[in-house]
Amino acid sequence: MPRNTSQHLDYGWLRVARSIWITAAILEVHADSIVLIRERLLRQRRYVLPRSSITRLSEEQLFWFLFSGALRIEHTVASYPTFVFWSRDIEVLTVQLRQLGFPVCTSNA
Repeated sequence: MPRNTSQHLDYGWLRVARSIWITAAILEVHADSIVLIRERLLRQRRYVLPRSSITRLSEEQLFWFLFSGALRIEHTVASYPTFVFWSRDIEVLTVQLRQLGFPVCTSNA
């Protein structure tokens, strides 16, 4: 992917750390990083995770009718919490991430 391009991959819900609250979010890939954009009423919060900081992406299956699964994002950025991105089509999201060179483990791995 060229350096100055970004690709919107999915719109879903984001759980930050161990919070019980979830917020609307966008998952994008910018050059060599994953960007999570957490949307709030009057502002946005952006989390930029360079490829080198991502230690594991894993797919989790959910039993909620609104979501097909979730993507757990483990990383080494000390100032960021852990993330779980809930998607309505986790299969498509994981295929797209793999095509962009981000390995995604299944929940059984």
